[in-house]
Amino acid sequence: MKSFYSFLFSYLFVIYQLFSQNTGKVIENQVIISKIMGKTMKHSIYLPHGYDISSRYYPVVYLLHGYSDDETAWVQFGSAHYAADQLINKGEINPMIIIMPDGALTWYINSHDSKVNYMDYLTKELIPYIDKTYRTKASKEYRAIAGLSMGGYGAIINILKNPHIFSTCVAFSAAVWTDDDITSKNIDYEVPWFAKNTPPNERLNKHWKAHSIFEIINSTPADSLIKLRLYIDCGDKDFLTTGNAKLHIALREKNINHEYRVRHGWHNWNYWQSGIYDGLKYIAQGFDRR
Repeated sequence: MKSFYSFLFSYLFVIYQLFSQNTGKVIENQVIISKIMGKTMKHSIYLPHGYDISSRYYPVVYLLHGYSDDETAWVQFGSAHYAADQLINKGEINPMIIIMPDGALTWYINSHDSKVNYMDYLTKELIPYIDKTYRTKASKEYRAIAGLSMGGYGAIINILKNPHIFSTCVAFSAAVWTDDDITSKNIDYEVPWFAKNTPPNERLNKHWKAHSIFEIINSTPADSLIKLRLYIDCGDKDFLTTGNAKLHIALREKNINHEYRVRHGWHNWNYWQSGIYDGLKYIAQGFDRR
């Protein structure tokens, strides 16, 4: 009988734990009528548990999707909201707001022809709107940017271009291209750096140089980058692992403090879903000054 009550107590305790976990709120189909983009732009948002009943102000993470996905991907496939809930409930991170914007195929930069100016939209419209609409800690110390693949590139390029806006960057499987990559790859579609069908010998133009991660790192004084917090994570089987390794080497050569992770895995959601936990913890450490 004693063992029965012991089992019952344990069972009820587990049930209590399961149902007592606090969960945040995911709100999709949020829109902004953008003057810069000339159209309605969507984003999803994660608000931590307690947001609706508190007067607290929260740090913010801008979490960017990859090529061909949209603002719902990190919730639908990456379970980013679930990871945030778990980490907050365990006390491993403090509550934060997560903004997941739709970046379409923009690579999160301004295009070479100035027709699609996504970086301007992000920094001049979306962030001010979020800071005005929600209770955010509206300073760079409490604002991070993260993403995967195309969004990994977007996260890195945006913090390098806007160190006055973001303090921390987490990049998963970032689409990091070298000059050799750009001139050797068979790119026959329009990308933000140059026009469709641009010959390889014409791709290393002024716009590409201005948005090449390696070019920016090599040409920027180390003192200007030293305060940035960078976290790079790419699988050993990922087709982008070489570019990420070269990025790690470039940062090391300039003595830029960063964290570099290589785990076993491919370019897929299994990898990113498992990685978001450590990514959020890295971001939270910057917010908390631990």
